[in-house]
Amino acid sequence: MNVSLSKAQFFLLLFIIQTGVVYIAFQTPLIIGSQTNAWWIFMVGSVIHYGLLLFFERNYQYFYLNAFFRWIYQIYWLLLTAILIAYMGYVLASWVLPQTPEWIVVVIIAALSLYANVSRPETVINMSVMLLPIILLFVIFLMLALPDLTWSNLFPVEWNNKQIIAGIIHSTYAYFGIEMYLIYRPYVQKELQVKGKPLFIYQLVIFIFSLCRLFLRKCFLVWRRSSLFQSQLCIF
Repeated sequence: MNVSLSKAQFFLLLFIIQTGVVYIAFQTPLIIGSQTNAWWIFMVGSVIHYGLLLFFERNYQYFYLNAFFRWIYQIYWLLLTAILIAYMGYVLASWVLPQTPEWIVVVIIAALSLYANVSRPETVINMSVMLLPIILLFVIFLMLALPDLTWSNLFPVEWNNKQIIAGIIHSTYAYFGIEMYLIYRPYVQKELQVKGKPLFIYQLVIFIFSLCRLFLRKCFLVWRRSSLFQSQLCIF
């Protein structure tokens, strides 16, 4: 791939990959598994994620995918993309386009994904830039729910080994696709420095972005430990 990335393009591309559909999906298993401990366990998971970024930045030049593992990774992403497209189609059909046949929603999403995969790398990068206003608009709409939040849903905080282990595992879903750092990092312009402040700012942005969504989902619903609550939470 003959492409050169600036720091902004690199981090924006990584941000789009790491959030994607996972941004609206990672909170459900995390809240169900950790209950009121979800928010601070997610903070612990974010520290682990930052540690991985530092490790990747230090050792990315040693990373190499041979032909066999390249095929394995492509099959992995193919299966994963199919699952994410199905989930996105379910969410859109349930909440955004309830009167539209599901197959039409899936075709639209699949067509956009196919276009991104067969296009030149520069096209994919430009598509990521165009998503910025949409992301900002989405955040603004989320902020409209602030008056209706019940902040007491965040407490009490309790120490439960089972919840902590499950929460740390589920909190990693928010940073899905971190391995893309190793794949795209060699294409960043050599004279640019990624480690240090730029890497910390990226971690801070994606952490706050995900934590705000976790707070909104956790505080917007009345906490009830029941199967009915979990079924409602899964589609919220």
